Amino acid sequence: MEGIWLSLGGLAAAGGQAMDDAQAFLALLDTHERAGGLQDFAQLDAAMGNLYAMPDSLADGRVQLMTMHKSKGLEFDTVILPGLGRKPRGAGAELLYWLERPTGAGKTQLLMAPIRATGQTSEPISDYLRDLDRDMARLEVIRLVYVAATRAKRRLHLLGHIGFNDNGEPLRPTAESLLEKLWPVIGQEFTALSAPLPAAAVAAAFEPPPLLRLPSGWRLALPDEPATGNGDDGSDATPPIPDFDWAGDTARHVGTLVHRQLEQIATQGLGKWPATRVAETEPAIRLGLRNLGVDAAELDRGSAKAMRALRQMLEHDIGRWLLQNHAEARCEWPLTLHEEVTRHYIIDRTFIDTDGVRWIIDYKTGEHLGDDSADFLDQEQVRYRDQLEVYARIVRQLEDRPIKLALYFPLFPDWRVWDFDG
Repeated sequence: MEGIWLSLGGLAAAGGQAMDDAQAFLALLDTHERAGGLQDFAQLDAAMGNLYAMPDSLADGRVQLMTMHKSKGLEFDTVILPGLGRKPRGAGAELLYWLERPTGAGKTQLLMAPIRATGQTSEPISDYLRDLDRDMARLEVIRLVYVAATRAKRRLHLLGHIGFNDNGEPLRPTAESLLEKLWPVIGQEFTALSAPLPAAAVAAAFEPPPLLRLPSGWRLALPDEPATGNGDDGSDATPPIPDFDWAGDTARHVGTLVHRQLEQIATQGLGKWPATRVAETEPAIRLGLRNLGVDAAELDRGSAKAMRALRQMLEHDIGRWLLQNHAEARCEWPLTLHEEVTRHYIIDRTFIDTDGVRWIIDYKTGEHLGDDSADFLDQEQVRYRDQLEVYARIVRQLEDRPIKLALYFPLFPDWRVWDFDG
C-alpha cells in the first residue's frame, strides 16, 4: 500500500507535511491486516473514524489544546470552547453509594447504600444518594464552564449545535450538555437560526475542491540503494557521524531527556520557564530515565546531571540567547540528504539572527572532570565539525545565506562556534 501510494505520487502531491498522517494510517492498516488481506473492511472503516491529524511539529506553541480542568489558573487572549452541544457521558451505576453528612453537634455521619439487587425495582437510599451525586455533578459542570469561559482575556468563542423538528423549529439543546447550561444567556443566538437545508439540497450545492495534478512527465525518483540511519557507507562523499557509544547508556539517556526538555523550553518560550518550574521537572526526568532503562542505582546521578544541565543553560547568557524566540526558529529539525545513499539527520536548534545569519546548534551533554576543560571543548569541536558541516551543507541547498555552526555544552556551560565556508 505504501509503495503504491509513493509510486503514484501521493506524497509528492500531498507534500512532505502529509508523511506523519500517512504513517499513522499505514500503522493502523498493519494492525488490521491478516495474512496479507483484510477480513473486515467495516472494522477498518470504524477505526479510521478515530484517526486524527498529527500535531504540527513546527508549531510555535501559540495554540494550546487542553481540558477545562487543565485550564484552571491560566489566561489566554482567545479561548475556543467546541462541542458544547454534545451529550455528556452518562454515569454508570456504582456498586456502593455513600455520603458524609454533618450533624448539629459538629460530628459526621456516614450514609451508605448498596446497588439495587437483581430483580429489585428500587432501593430508596441508593436512589436518593445517586440523585445527590447527579446534582453535584451538574453543579461541577457549571463551575467548569465558568472556569473555562473566564480564561479568555479578549475573545471567547462558544461553539455548539441544536436540532430542528419537522416544522423547521429549533429545539432546545441536549439535556445535561454544556450548551444547556449556557442556554439562558446565549439561547437567542440559536433560536434565531434557520433550519438547515435538506441533505439532497446540500449535496446538489456542493462544489468539490479542485484536483491537484502532478506534471504528466512526473516519475518517482529514488536512490538506487535506499537506506536509513546515520551509518557511513565507506565513501568519502559524506563524513561519518561520530559514534556516541563512548558516553555509556546512562549518559546517552540523560542527553535524550535534556534535548527533549530544551525543545519544550524553546517552543513554549523562556518567559514560561522560571527557575521554579525547571525544578519541578525533576520527577519527570527521573521517570523518563527509568522508562529508558536506566538502572535504579544510576537514577540519582543521572537526574542530577540532567537538572544541572538545564539550570546552567538557563542561567547562562549564551544559553538563554540560544533558546530565545528568533526568526525561523526550529527545534529537532529533521532533514534528509539523498546522495549515494539516503541519510536522515536532526538539527537540535536552528534560527536566523538579526543580521540574517543562519545558526545551526548542536547540544552536547558530555562532561569532562579534568582541569583542561578548554582543551576538551576544542577536541569536541574537532570531533563533531564534520557532522555539523553536513547539516550546513544540507541547509545551504535550501537557502543562500551565511551560516554559523555552534556546539553548546550545558554542563560547562560554554560553547564553540565557527563560520561555515561552504
